[in-house]
Amino acid sequence: MGGRVTKKQFEEAAFDALFSTWDQDFVNSPEGAAAVDEVLYQRQQRAETYAVKWISRFLDLSRANVVEIGCGTGAASIPLARICRTLKGLDIDGHSIELARLRAAYHEVRDNVEFLAVAPEGLLDAALGCAQDVDVFVLYAVLEHLTPLERLQYLRAMWDRLPDGGAIVVIDTPNRLTWEDKHTAYIDFFHMLPDEYVCDYADRSPRPFFEKTMRSLDPTRFRELRYRWGLGASFHEFELALTERLDEVVVADGLEQEMVDMFPVGEDEVALRKYFLSRGIEQPIGFSRAVLNLIIQKTASPSQRQANTVYNARSRDQERNRHFPPGDSLGRVRRMFAAASETRQLRLQLEHARTLANERYSAIQEMDRMIRQRDAEIERLNATLRASTGTER
Repeated sequence: MGGRVTKKQFEEAAFDALFSTWDQDFVNSPEGAAAVDEVLYQRQQRAETYAVKWISRFLDLSRANVVEIGCGTGAASIPLARICRTLKGLDIDGHSIELARLRAAYHEVRDNVEFLAVAPEGLLDAALGCAQDVDVFVLYAVLEHLTPLERLQYLRAMWDRLPDGGAIVVIDTPNRLTWEDKHTAYIDFFHMLPDEYVCDYADRSPRPFFEKTMRSLDPTRFRELRYRWGLGASFHEFELALTERLDEVVVADGLEQEMVDMFPVGEDEVALRKYFLSRGIEQPIGFSRAVLNLIIQKTASPSQRQANTVYNARSRDQERNRHFPPGDSLGRVRRMFAAASETRQLRLQLEHARTLANERYSAIQEMDRMIRQRDAEIERLNATLRASTGTER
C-alpha cells in the first residue's frame, strides 16, 4: 500500500488481511467489535503509553538493533521502531505480519522496520540470524506460548547471541505461581488443572467459544496445544536457561510505576508477594508479579552487577515496607519472620561454606600425609640402594 494511508483504508485492509479469517459471528458481535478495536488501537496505545516508556528508561534504544520475536500485528513494534535504530519483527502468522506492515504504513514508520513471516520451526533461527548485530530481543506476550523446552532453548540462544550490554525484554507474560488465570480461561486456578479436567471445566469460562475451542484441540497434542494457547512462566525458566544470579542481571523488575499502571496489582499478586518476602525467596521481587515484565541485561562488569543487585534489594525492601509496615505491630512480627527466613538462608549458606572449608582442609591434610609418606618411601629406597652398592657410610 503506497502513499499515505487513511484510517478507513487501514481498517478495511486490516479486515481483509486478518479479521476476515476470524469467526464472522464473533466479529459481528459486541465482543468481536471490542476485540477488533483492541487489536487495531488499544494494544498499541498501551504499549506506547507504558511499556515502551518503561524500556527506554532503562535501555538506550537510539542506537539499538531490536528483534521482536512474535511481533503479532506490530502493536508494540511501531512505538519501539520510532525510538530505536532498526527493528525486525518476526511472527509465525502471515496474516498478522500483513497487518503489521499495514500498521507501519498507516503510522508512517517504514524506513527502519521490517516484518517477516517465518515457519514455526524456523522462528528461533530466523530471530538469531535476521540481523548482523542484535542489541535487544523483545518477547511481548510470547514466552507463555512456548513449550517448556522451547523456553529454555530461546532464552539460552538469545542470551548467547547478545553482546555485552545487550538485553532480553519480557513483557505481559502471566506468572504460573499466581492463582488467577488472567490469560486463557479467566477462571481462578484453571491453569493449574490437569489436562484431563480442562475440557469438562472449560464451559465455566466467560470467554465466547472457549469450551468449543478446547474440545477441538488434537488430543494427541493436547499438552503442547495448551501451551500454544498460553500457560504462565516463573523465575525457574530464567534461572535454568541463563545460569546467572538473576539479581545481578535483572535491571528492571516490573514494579516500576509504568508497569504497575499498565498491570495493576491484584489480590493474588499481593498474596504471592507476601509469600516471597516471608519465605525469603532469593529472586528479584518482580517474579512475584501476576504478570511478568522484566528487562534482563547481559554484563560482565562487576560494578554493574553490584548495582543491579542493589537495585533489586532496594525494590525488595520497598515491597517489604509496603506489605509489612514497620510501625504496625503485626507488620513487625511479619518482618521479624521475613528477616528470620533470610537469616536461615544466610545460615544455610554459611554452613555450606563451612562444610566446603572443612572438606578442603581435610583434603589438604590428606595430601600432606601422602607427601610425607612418599618422602619416607623415597628415603627408604635410597637407603636400600646405598646399602646394596656399598656406598653407605
